[in-house]
Amino acid sequence: MSALSASTRLRFLSTVRTALVTVRAAHNSSQNQVDAKYLQYDNPLTGRYSSPEMSKVWSPQFKFTTWRRLWLALAESQKDLGLPISQEQVDEIRANLENINFSIAEAKEREVRHDVMSHVHALGVQAPKAMPILHLGATSAFVGDNAELIQLRESLHLVQRNLYRSLKPLQPTAGSLPCTRSCVPW
Repeated sequence: MSALSASTRLRFLSTVRTALVTVRAAHNSSQNQVDAKYLQYDNPLTGRYSSPEMSKVWSPQFKFTTWRRLWLALAESQKDLGLPISQEQVDEIRANLENINFSIAEAKEREVRHDVMSHVHALGVQAPKAMPILHLGATSAFVGDNAELIQLRESLHLVQRNLYRSLKPLQPTAGSLPCTRSCVPW
């Protein structure tokens, strides 16, 4: 990246940022039919302590759709930078963001024992023209780490919303009690 000009680096970062900002809106507007087992995070404690909204943020569907959105952002950025990527390849990725074929990915993961490559393969089966450019120049950390950061951000938004909702009834009396003035730092 250091060999690129400052303006090219800024264009790249701007394109990636724009793509990542749309992740929340896209996930919230998802109308795709997905097997229910992929819509909820699976952990013994989930049923006891997790809200449906939080479980959705950590679900396989959210995680792997986010991976696909990151691959789309990567392909769009690389195309903008002049790599030989066609609009048809980008459109093919875009058309398959949410219709994840989990059975293909799971079968491939048993074979290659690598979650990212199994999902590259699964998307490549659905978007064969885009297969040569999927994950081009990226590491597994590109999708894994960035998807987890997005999941953490979404989780914190849920916590923040619920915290505000919990504190709202206390608002009328919060500043009038002596203990709140000395105990609460704000």
